[in-house]
Amino acid sequence: MNKANLRRHWLRPGSWTRAAEGFVQSAALDLNDRQARYNLETMAWGTAMGSRWVALVGIVAVSFGSAHLRAGAAGTDALVTYLVCAAVLVGSWGGWLLWQARRVPPHLRRPLLLVSRGCRPVLGMAFAVALLIVHSGLALVLWRSAVFGALAIPLFFFAIVTSVAGRTALQQRAPKP
Repeated sequence: MNKANLRRHWLRPGSWTRAAEGFVQSAALDLNDRQARYNLETMAWGTAMGSRWVALVGIVAVSFGSAHLRAGAAGTDALVTYLVCAAVLVGSWGGWLLWQARRVPPHLRRPLLLVSRGCRPVLGMAFAVALLIVHSGLALVLWRSAVFGALAIPLFFFAIVTSVAGRTALQQRAPKP
């Protein structure tokens, strides 16, 4: 039933939450249930992986804004560009966090965080996304430096490589039936 909730979960509101609740209940009933733990790890990794697209929106917005500012924007035009970039960063991450807060009820957050803490693929994906977040924030503040523009593409490809490597590592961790 739990995996059935995950199929086409975009079409059915609450299906991700129902599946996570089932996996948490299964893991709570049997502490040695490797399948439930693996399913929770996969869900946590998928959540971290999905956030890379929000980070990409931030990188693109800041890159375009920085290019506009370096091209000679001054005065009100520069301030508007800076504020728009900041609004895109805050709005995209704020929207994502609100969506996640709605998607993951408070009683499921702790089990997902505990499982995530011990899973290297999840930590690797979270690290790659954190690098993208730091890059966007620093590029917004230090927009005059061309180094940040040059780092955007390699950092995003690092996140993609990390997601592929993480998926492979998770598949290797899958319990054998």
